[in-house]
Amino acid sequence: MTSRRIAFVLVLAAVLLCLQPASVEALRYKPIYPLRGGQLVEDSTCPAATHVLRDLCSNAPRTYLVFNRVKGLKRFIGQDVIVNGPIETTSCSLPLLDVRKIGFAPSLPPPCPAP
Repeated sequence: MTSRRIAFVLVLAAVLLCLQPASVEALRYKPIYPLRGGQLVEDSTCPAATHVLRDLCSNAPRTYLVFNRVKGLKRFIGQDVIVNGPIETTSCSLPLLDVRKIGFAPSLPPPCPAP
């Protein structure tokens, strides 16, 4: 009977250790680099970049992007995306972001400011 109780306590302890609050899980996967959002468009204006991230409101280019570690990129072209990665300084007119992660932006972007 005692071995059953010990086994039950061990299993219960293991289950409780696996359960963590959502806030702790969110902090574990916090992005290292700041997130940027916009519309992904192919652009070769900057020799080091393959794409550009355009502003959702003004459609002006915001950041040049290079994808060295991302696969399956074609499904994101022309879509509103969120990207994450280190920013590199180049001779281009805009910052160059080496994209490490990419994902679709939320379906309802924030409203554009009135002109």
